[in-house]
Amino acid sequence: MRKSTRRLIFYTAVVAFFLITILVATYATGYWYDFENRQWVKTGAVFVSANTQADFYLNDEFSEQTSLLGGQLLLNRLVPDNYVISLVKSNYQAWQKQIDIKAGEVASFSDILLVPINPEFASSSSGIRFTSTTPTGDRLLLLTDSAVVLFDLEDNQPALAIPFAAAVLDSAKLRAIWESNGTAVVLADGETTLQINFDNRTVSPLNSTSANIISRAMLFNNQAYYLEGSALRRYDLTSRLTATLINNVKSFWLDRSGNIFYSDTLKHQLWQADAQGGARQLLSSDILASDETIKSLANYADGRLLLTNKKLYRLHDGALTILAEGVSHYAISPNERVLAWHTTHEVWQLWLKNNDQQPYRLAGERELLQSTPDIIRNIYWHTDSRALITEQLTGGKVIESDTRGGVNIFTLVPLDFKSRLWYDTDGNYVYRLANGVLTNWKFR
Repeated sequence: MRKSTRRLIFYTAVVAFFLITILVATYATGYWYDFENRQWVKTGAVFVSANTQADFYLNDEFSEQTSLLGGQLLLNRLVPDNYVISLVKSNYQAWQKQIDIKAGEVASFSDILLVPINPEFASSSSGIRFTSTTPTGDRLLLLTDSAVVLFDLEDNQPALAIPFAAAVLDSAKLRAIWESNGTAVVLADGETTLQINFDNRTVSPLNSTSANIISRAMLFNNQAYYLEGSALRRYDLTSRLTATLINNVKSFWLDRSGNIFYSDTLKHQLWQADAQGGARQLLSSDILASDETIKSLANYADGRLLLTNKKLYRLHDGALTILAEGVSHYAISPNERVLAWHTTHEVWQLWLKNNDQQPYRLAGERELLQSTPDIIRNIYWHTDSRALITEQLTGGKVIESDTRGGVNIFTLVPLDFKSRLWYDTDGNYVYRLANGVLTNWKFR
């Protein structure tokens, strides 16, 4: 081989070495050549983590499978662009987002909840004629042909059962009026009124006077609180004595500790009193509408939430701030970062605190999660705050709370106007009542 040839080979190898080194270094630092735009660009990445292993698709093309443990996947070196990402698993409903990959950033979706297609619900109880939820929300009253059952939603089993002939009550007309702490309930069908005490496991009939008062009352410590005109009165179910506690009351609500929250007829302001009607204090000088009535008041980390027949308010430092109108129910996420509520046809969420991880959100931001012609009956937060479970007229739905790239809404179970759905955050159980049978399914 000639000397000139050897020299050419040597210099060619040196140039190739340096070119490859530059390419490797460029690649290692996150750059990629964009052939479409003919330029070097800094790449981005996407990270997903789901509750089960699944196939990951990028722009409808299979990429790879998420990990067996944790359902995680990190896909690097993506040219900044708009992508469609999907998670697909046999017998599960597909999850999909349309996302923007940005240079030098990782788009993270770490709380993906994949939902099976037609989950198999197991039987919990049957022969149910009537149900009602305790004020604490963790138990169901089940009225069967032969017993009154207090069913524990977290443990998925009866907590206690009291023998009882349910035929004496008309289930179609039955109402349940609970003690605010859930220790007793009054069942009334317009003709027969019975008081059920779960502490001593007794069923006692009430006289007509007691029945008439209780039908429009709230109960606490075996006493009925009710309005007679604009007077808030208290009726003792044992002694049958009545006392007037507060005058000029427009509406009121009783919490589990017996605290009375009421609006007055004079200035339509919000007040608080103890169970005896004493220790009165003005909670807010802001004025409610003259036809506005109190439905509930609850504490949360940064204040209180007041729900009326018209609006949902935040009560903080004596000021009432309107959060939404036409609210049916609301729920605070288990991590206390997000407040969700629903109207007849919409589901909304409001960030109560800054979220310093993706999705980045500031306190006060609100987002519409669902708008539907279906009638929404109730909402619950999933146990890890990643999604909402909603009871709608035609079915139970799972609505993810991350709105980036579109909101995934999954059908959990079909419902109709006679069936009901509940979710227990602690036990992670979904319950469905249909045709007198209570069934359950647990998120995995």
